[in-house]
Amino acid sequence: MFRYSVCSCAIGRRVLLNEIEDVIFREEMMGPSYCISSIDGKIYSPIKGIVTVVFETQHAIMLRSHVGIEVLIHVGIDTVHLAGEGFNLYCDVGSEVNIGDVLLTFDQRKIREHGYSDTVILCLTHVDQYSVVVKEKESIEKIGEPVFILKKRR
Repeated sequence: MFRYSVCSCAIGRRVLLNEIEDVIFREEMMGPSYCISSIDGKIYSPIKGIVTVVFETQHAIMLRSHVGIEVLIHVGIDTVHLAGEGFNLYCDVGSEVNIGDVLLTFDQRKIREHGYSDTVILCLTHVDQYSVVVKEKESIEKIGEPVFILKKRR
């Protein structure tokens, strides 16, 4: 049976979906989501794959694994309004990445000073053909810890 793990993209405390202000992520309209309050302002690759989208404002990145699993990493709520201020990108569209590679860093203080949440959201998109198990962890202490397990539906 096919199984695939998606690891955390940040180190820190888990934030429950009902604590997220953005209804699109809170209601998982784009797909299953896992939220983290980062302790170090770094975003790490949760999969081995390729960078497919880097938002111009650098607050979000999309990746696709070699088996076609797509993930969206979104830093903060409404941080698009910062127009890239406080974000440093370490990858480009087409970059091949491994689990744990640093994709971007963000200035948590700057985001909060502007009145935005700096919660990191890891969202699986286009996973209708999979059953998804979310790992119930209160915190992520190291990169490489799985937060989603996907199994191909029959």
